[in-house]
Amino acid sequence: MNLYLIIFTWFLYHFIEYCLHKIGHSSYSGYINKTHKKHHIIYYPPTKLMDIAPYKTGYIYGISDGLIAYGPLVLLIISILYYCLNTYYFYCIASQILILGYIQDYVHTHIHTKDSWLEKYKWFHKVRKRHFIHHRQYNKNINIIDPTVDRIMNSYKL
Repeated sequence: MNLYLIIFTWFLYHFIEYCLHKIGHSSYSGYINKTHKKHHIIYYPPTKLMDIAPYKTGYIYGISDGLIAYGPLVLLIISILYYCLNTYYFYCIASQILILGYIQDYVHTHIHTKDSWLEKYKWFHKVRKRHFIHHRQYNKNINIIDPTVDRIMNSYKL
């Protein structure tokens, strides 16, 4: 795997994250929007952006409602990649996307958790600050970790 493929996948992942998050904010997305609104209104409203562990989310039959809401879209995206790429590129890109998704979800969990072990890092405070702006202005700072796509789409705010 070469550096160009890693960089390409980094930006592809963040573009996908941006699109999925925008879908979560669209009233046309039905269950996805309903589930995502809970995160913004019930679990972590602008008046209480952090809480003690564990991270607050809903569960259906022991499965996170976010996974139920976004899982089918992620599977669709992975399936499209499978049919559009040769085997080598598919495995490289799909595995990186899944790893980045896990990292993003992990960091997002800690953004909303008081006394997170990540608070000792300056980069984490920057990410948390940007994300809290998103909770106050839903159309800003859509991406969690890397704000590059937000800058391109004119949704970045500091």
